[in-house]
Amino acid sequence: AVMRLHAEGMVNLGDMYRDGRGISKSASEAANRYRAAAERGHATGQLRLATAYSRGEGIAGDAAEAYFWSLVAEANAASLSQRNKAVLGDILISARNRLPAESRGAIEARARAFRPKSNP
Repeated sequence: AVMRLHAEGMVNLGDMYRDGRGISKSASEAANRYRAAAERGHATGQLRLATAYSRGEGIAGDAAEAYFWSLVAEANAASLSQRNKAVLGDILISARNRLPAESRGAIEARARAFRPKSNP
Protein backbone atom coordinates (compact mmCIF):
# COMPACT_ATOMS: atom_id res chain seq x y z
CA ALA A 1 0.00 0.00 0.00
CA VAL A 2 2.85 2.40 0.79
CA MET A 3 4.44 1.73 -2.61
CA ARG A 4 1.12 2.46 -4.32
CA LEU A 5 0.85 5.80 -2.49
CA HIS A 6 4.45 6.66 -3.29
CA ALA A 7 3.90 5.96 -7.00
CA GLU A 8 0.67 7.96 -6.98
CA GLY A 9 2.55 10.86 -5.39
CA MET A 10 5.19 10.67 -8.11
CA VAL A 11 2.49 10.92 -10.80
CA ASN A 12 0.88 13.87 -9.04
CA LEU A 13 4.25 15.62 -8.70
CA GLY A 14 4.96 14.89 -12.36
CA ASP A 15 1.66 16.50 -13.31
CA MET A 16 2.56 19.55 -11.23
CA TYR A 17 5.90 19.86 -13.04
CA ARG A 18 4.24 19.29 -16.43
CA ASP A 19 1.61 21.96 -15.81
CA GLY A 20 3.67 24.36 -13.68
CA ARG A 21 1.16 24.17 -10.81
CA GLY A 22 2.81 25.56 -7.67
CA ILE A 23 6.23 24.67 -8.99
CA SER A 24 8.42 25.73 -11.92
CA LYS A 25 7.24 24.09 -15.13
CA SER A 26 9.67 21.39 -16.26
CA ALA A 27 8.87 18.66 -18.76
CA SER A 28 12.10 16.83 -17.90
CA GLU A 29 11.28 16.78 -14.17
CA ALA A 30 7.78 15.56 -15.05
CA ALA A 31 9.25 12.72 -17.13
CA ASN A 32 11.57 11.77 -14.24
CA ARG A 33 8.63 11.54 -11.84
CA TYR A 34 6.55 9.55 -14.33
CA ARG A 35 9.47 7.13 -14.77
CA ALA A 36 9.69 6.64 -10.99
CA ALA A 37 5.98 5.79 -10.86
CA ALA A 38 6.08 3.68 -14.02
CA GLU A 39 8.95 1.55 -12.79
CA ARG A 40 6.93 0.84 -9.64
CA GLY A 41 3.98 -0.46 -11.65
CA HIS A 42 1.70 2.58 -11.63
CA ALA A 43 -0.45 2.44 -14.80
CA THR A 44 -1.00 6.20 -15.06
CA GLY A 45 2.74 6.78 -14.60
CA GLN A 46 3.38 4.24 -17.37
CA LEU A 47 0.90 5.99 -19.65
CA ARG A 48 2.38 9.42 -18.91
CA LEU A 49 5.91 8.12 -19.57
CA ALA A 50 4.78 6.50 -22.85
CA THR A 51 3.21 9.83 -23.80
CA ALA A 52 6.43 11.71 -22.98
CA TYR A 53 8.45 9.33 -25.17
CA SER A 54 5.88 9.50 -27.94
CA ARG A 55 5.84 13.30 -28.01
CA GLY A 56 9.44 13.92 -26.99
CA GLU A 57 8.30 15.99 -24.02
CA GLY A 58 11.01 16.31 -21.38
CA ILE A 59 12.75 13.26 -22.75
CA ALA A 60 14.13 12.34 -26.17
CA GLY A 61 11.38 11.07 -28.45
CA ASP A 62 11.67 7.31 -28.80
CA ALA A 63 9.02 5.20 -30.51
CA ALA A 64 10.45 1.96 -29.08
CA GLU A 65 10.23 3.24 -25.49
CA ALA A 66 6.79 4.72 -26.16
CA TYR A 67 5.66 1.33 -27.44
CA PHE A 68 7.25 -0.52 -24.51
CA TRP A 69 5.67 1.67 -21.84
CA SER A 70 2.30 1.69 -23.59
CA LEU A 71 2.33 -2.13 -23.64
CA VAL A 72 3.21 -2.21 -19.94
CA ALA A 73 0.42 0.29 -19.20
CA GLU A 74 -1.99 -1.76 -21.28
CA ALA A 75 -1.30 -4.76 -19.03
CA ASN A 76 -2.38 -2.57 -16.08
CA ALA A 77 -5.20 -0.80 -17.92
CA ALA A 78 -7.91 -1.94 -15.50
CA SER A 79 -6.90 0.89 -13.17
CA LEU A 80 -7.00 3.56 -15.91
CA SER A 81 -9.95 5.85 -16.58
CA GLN A 82 -11.83 5.46 -19.86
CA ARG A 83 -10.24 8.68 -21.12
CA ASN A 84 -6.76 7.40 -20.30
CA LYS A 85 -7.53 4.06 -21.95
CA ALA A 86 -8.39 5.93 -25.16
CA VAL A 87 -5.16 7.95 -24.96
CA LEU A 88 -3.23 4.74 -24.33
CA GLY A 89 -4.75 3.11 -27.40
CA ASP A 90 -3.74 6.06 -29.57
CA ILE A 91 -0.16 6.10 -28.27
CA LEU A 92 0.21 2.35 -28.58
CA ILE A 93 -0.94 2.34 -32.21
CA SER A 94 1.10 5.41 -33.14
CA ALA A 95 4.30 4.08 -31.56
CA ARG A 96 3.80 0.60 -33.02
CA ASN A 97 3.29 2.01 -36.51
CA ARG A 98 6.55 3.98 -36.29
CA LEU A 99 8.57 0.84 -35.59
CA PRO A 100 9.88 -1.69 -38.09
CA ALA A 101 7.99 -4.97 -37.75
CA GLU A 102 11.17 -6.88 -36.92
CA SER A 103 11.82 -4.81 -33.79
CA ARG A 104 8.35 -5.17 -32.27
CA GLY A 105 8.77 -8.75 -31.04
CA ALA A 106 11.72 -7.94 -28.78
CA ILE A 107 9.91 -4.93 -27.31
CA GLU A 108 6.77 -6.99 -26.72
CA ALA A 109 8.84 -9.70 -24.97
CA ARG A 110 10.51 -7.03 -22.81
CA ALA A 111 7.07 -5.66 -21.87
CA ARG A 112 5.79 -9.13 -20.94
CA ALA A 113 8.84 -9.64 -18.73
CA PHE A 114 8.44 -6.28 -16.95
CA ARG A 115 8.24 -6.52 -13.16
CA PRO A 116 7.75 -3.41 -11.01
CA LYS A 117 10.48 -2.28 -8.67
CA SER A 118 9.63 -2.76 -5.05
CA ASN A 119 11.82 -0.14 -3.40
CA PRO A 120 11.06 3.58 -3.19
